[in-house]
Amino acid sequence: MGIFDVFSGTKRAAAAAATAAVEARVAELTAALPFGAQISMATDKVPMPTVYTVMVLGTRREFPALVSRTAEVIESLGRYEELDLRIAESMESGAVFSSLRISGRTTDRPHIDSLVRGHDSLVEILPDQTLMVEGSHAGYAVSAVKSEEAVNVARLLGRWWENMLETELALWSSSEIMVEVGEKADEPEISYAIDIEGSDRELDAVAVPLEQKREYAQRAVAAWNESLGDLEAMTKVKARRGYVIRLGFTPTALSPIVVAEDQEEFEDDEDEANEIAEAIRFHNPGSKITV
Repeated sequence: MGIFDVFSGTKRAAAAAATAAVEARVAELTAALPFGAQISMATDKVPMPTVYTVMVLGTRREFPALVSRTAEVIESLGRYEELDLRIAESMESGAVFSSLRISGRTTDRPHIDSLVRGHDSLVEILPDQTLMVEGSHAGYAVSAVKSEEAVNVARLLGRWWENMLETELALWSSSEIMVEVGEKADEPEISYAIDIEGSDRELDAVAVPLEQKREYAQRAVAAWNESLGDLEAMTKVKARRGYVIRLGFTPTALSPIVVAEDQEEFEDDEDEANEIAEAIRFHNPGSKITV
């Protein structure tokens, strides 16, 4: 047997083991989930995770029960596995649903319980909106928001985030909120987002004192509220088709910025972003937004 044969045999054995692991995980989920639950799986080579997506029909008040049913699976997720739990009252296209995406790197019970509490309290405030919870960093996104509802949804989300951070921040090194505007396929995709983790990762270390994190979080909430006028202005601006417009904030200083991404080229377009920023400032003369 030559070296090539040995190498090929090793690759085949590894592929077979990976396939068996995926099949075993799907079987675990099937046993834990209610009848009729849909399970799909997407995988790629390491270091990309294998993602298991579960869709269950039911009311979103049943979300804690769904998480409890899959607790053993969640606790056993590997470093390169993710579980996306989804619950909706209808399988129709455009139906409102909730999603909790859990990474194998964050599966301890206190963090999972915090995410479920966050989801449930957010549903109470925004019962008619799709909610996406990212478990790796306490990220909460409200998706498919109508343009005319964007500012009110963002205001409510900011108020909720402020309250959530007061009680949950000690558990997390970072957190993010986002409003995604555009329920129709022919509308430009607009996102308005902020997080409390700077690019210098100043808040990503466990050693960062809680009071320092709280001070940064308070500034983030204030920046979010002060820039709602930019979001309102953006809903009046006609971006070019095929672009994703991202309203966000710089790390540390938390100054408002806008990015325009060309979806065909998957590159940022600074010229388009400058035009968008100018249009925002026209509709919101007090804006401090830059590119």
